[in-house]
Amino acid sequence: MAAGCIVTIHGIGFEQAADDAKHQAGYADALHSALRGELAKLGVTLGDDPERAPRGGPVYVQSHWPPPSGSQERGLARLDRPLVGRESELAHVALVYSGLELLGPQPDVTMQLLGQTLLGAHRYAGPVSVLEMLFKDVLAQVHPGGEATENAGEQRSLLVRPELRAAHQQLLERLHLQPAEGAASDGGLLGVLRALENDVAAYVCRNSLRERLRAFVRRSLLRLSPRADVPALIVNTHSQGTVVGYDVLRDFSADERAKVRLLITAGSPLRKYVDLFSWGTEAGAVFGLPWLNLWDERDPVADPLDPANWQPGQAVTQPPDPQPGDTLFRSPADEQNATFPVRVDDRQVANTQHSPSGALRAHNYWDNEAQVIPQIASAVLDALHNRPPSGQPTAG
Repeated sequence: MAAGCIVTIHGIGFEQAADDAKHQAGYADALHSALRGELAKLGVTLGDDPERAPRGGPVYVQSHWPPPSGSQERGLARLDRPLVGRESELAHVALVYSGLELLGPQPDVTMQLLGQTLLGAHRYAGPVSVLEMLFKDVLAQVHPGGEATENAGEQRSLLVRPELRAAHQQLLERLHLQPAEGAASDGGLLGVLRALENDVAAYVCRNSLRERLRAFVRRSLLRLSPRADVPALIVNTHSQGTVVGYDVLRDFSADERAKVRLLITAGSPLRKYVDLFSWGTEAGAVFGLPWLNLWDERDPVADPLDPANWQPGQAVTQPPDPQPGDTLFRSPADEQNATFPVRVDDRQVANTQHSPSGALRAHNYWDNEAQVIPQIASAVLDALHNRPPSGQPTAG
C-alpha cells in the first residue's frame, strides 16, 4: 500500500507534461526531485511513476488524452493504474489542463476583469499601499536577491508552456516588436505575466472554462480517493492552481473530503478573489482541513490568507483565539446560524533570495529549496500522520 498521494496543481499556462522520449521535463519534475530528497531526510520515500522508468518523476495526468482530442476518460484512466513501483512509497500525481488555454486574445474578458478589479480595489488596498506594492513588485524583478545558484537562468517550475511562448512570439512579430534576447525561449517577464493574466481572466470571466477545470480536478481527486492503496491525499497547489484546488475542495461532501489531509497553497491570489472579485468567504468543506499558505511579500500574486482585514504593507497579526470575523474565511453556517473561523497557517518566505534568476522570481516558490521545499516536506509528513502542520515559519 502506498503511504499516500500528493496531487499537484499549477496555473493553466504553466502546466507542461513530461515527454521523456524528447527529454522534455514536466512542470513538476524539479519539484518532485527536490521533495524526494527532503522527504528522504524525514524517512519518507517519494516514489516515481513506474511507467516513466528509468527517468522517473511524478505521474502526469492530462485532462484530455491524446491532448488535442476530446477524450477525457483516457486521460483520467491513468489514475486506475499503479502510481508507484513499491509498497509504502508516497505517490505524486501532477495534473495538466490540456487544450484549455489556447484561446487567443480576449479583450472583452480583460476589460471585464479590469472593471471588477477597479470596483473592489478599495477593499484590497489604499492608494499608498498600492504604490508601495508596485514599488516592491518592481524591485522583485530587478534586485539580485542573493548569490546566483548553479541553476541560475533556469525557471524549472515557472516556465510558460511552449504553446503560449509560441503565441507570445507571434504576437510580438505582428506588432513589429523585437523580443529581448532569450525571451522567445523562456517567455520572459511579459510572457509570465500574460500567462497569469490569461489564467485569471479565464477563470473569473469564462464560466464554461471554470467548470471544465473544476470538473477535471474534482474527477481526478475522486478517482484517487476510493483506491485502497491511497490512504491519504495531500493537495499541493501553486498560483492560480490554488484557486482551482480551493474551489473544488470547498464543494466536497464530508465523505468526499475524508481522505484529504492537507491543503498547501503557494503564491495564492485567493485574497484578491475575495476583495477584488467579490468571492464569498464561506470555505465549505475546507473548514477543519489543515491549510498551509506560503507567501512572499514581493510576489504581486500572493497574500497571507488568515487575517480578515489585512492589506498590503501591513504586518500580519492574528489573535491566538480568533473569532469568525477575524479570519478571511469562515465555516458554513450551522443549524443555529453560527459560523466558525477557518485558520490558515501563513508562512512568509523570500523567493528572490533563494530561487534561480528568471522572470518573476518572487513567484517562483517550488524552486526555493532553502525555505519552501523543507516546509512542504514537513507538512506532508504531518499530514501522513494525520496531525496539523508543524515547523517554524522562516522569512529570511
